[in-house]
Amino acid sequence: MKSILLSLKRNLQEARFTYMLAIVCLIMYIAIHLFAKNGFINDALLTQFGAPLAIEIYDHQYWGILTNSFVHYEKGHLMLNLIALLLMGSYMERRIGLKYFFLFGLYASIVSSAIQLAFSDDAGFGMSGVNYGFFGFIFTKSFLDKRFQLLTKNIAFAVMFFFIPFCEYMNIYHHWN
Repeated sequence: MKSILLSLKRNLQEARFTYMLAIVCLIMYIAIHLFAKNGFINDALLTQFGAPLAIEIYDHQYWGILTNSFVHYEKGHLMLNLIALLLMGSYMERRIGLKYFFLFGLYASIVSSAIQLAFSDDAGFGMSGVNYGFFGFIFTKSFLDKRFQLLTKNIAFAVMFFFIPFCEYMNIYHHWN
C-alpha cells in the first residue's frame, strides 16, 4: 500500500498539468449541470462553456475548436475521457516534459476538432480526439524510443481498436455524443 501511495505521489509531482486538465474538465462538467435549467442542457449553455455550434465556429468563434475539448455533459463520456487522459496523459507528460506535452495536446485538440468539424459539420465535445492523439503518439513512439516501450502494446492496441466501434455503437443507438 505504501509503494502505491509513493507511486501516486511521484506521478502527481511529475504530471501536474495532466491532473490540472482533468480537474478543468470535471469543473466544467459540474458547472454545466449547475447552470442547466431543469436539467436541460441546451446549445446556448454549451456555447457559453466553450462548445459553440458549427455555424458559430464558422462565424468567427474559432476558439471553440480548442475549448470544446474540455466540455462534457454526460457522466460516462466524462469518466472514459478522464481515465484515458490520466493514464496516457500522465504517461506522456512524464516522458516528454510539460512544454512538449502541452504543445502536442494543443495540436491534437485543434486537429481532431477541425477534422471532425470538416467531415461532420460538428466540432464535437470532450477529450476523445486528444486521447486518441496521445494513444497514437505513445503507440508510434513505442517502436522508436525505449522510454515508451509498452509491455502490453498489443493489448493496448486491441483495446483501442475495439473501443472505436463501441463508441460508434453507443453514439448511434444510445445517443452518446
